[in-house]
Amino acid sequence: MKRSLAMENGELIYRENGRTRHAGVIKYKGSIYYISSEGRAVRGRHVVHKSMSNGILKHGSYKFDDEYKLIKGSYVKPQRIKQEKHMSKKKRRLITIVGVILCIALLLFAIIYNHLSDVPPENAGKPGSDVVFDMNNDI
Repeated sequence: MKRSLAMENGELIYRENGRTRHAGVIKYKGSIYYISSEGRAVRGRHVVHKSMSNGILKHGSYKFDDEYKLIKGSYVKPQRIKQEKHMSKKKRRLITIVGVILCIALLLFAIIYNHLSDVPPENAGKPGSDVVFDMNNDI
């Protein structure tokens, strides 16, 4: 396999058998480089994933100088991103059961209240002695 690393249009380009290639971490003439997509070497801070470390570097963040070479001692251990805690299935089930029970209780209350409010008072339809109807006045 013929490998080359050469400057083209102001960028360091990696080729294998004449074709540019995303190679990840490579060791070339005693220096370590990171070759990203389209065969371009990187500068500055870059995350090296395990799948692209090629056994040369370990997973983490590294810094590459203006000549695209790895800066020794620039390794930074990867940090886990804290994610929001997810609610367990057991807790979701409990909340659902409590919600259903509250809905049933509200429905029962509405039915009982409606039934009790429909019951006419004992003297409904029987006016008292102090009530006088004037049939001549239109209301």
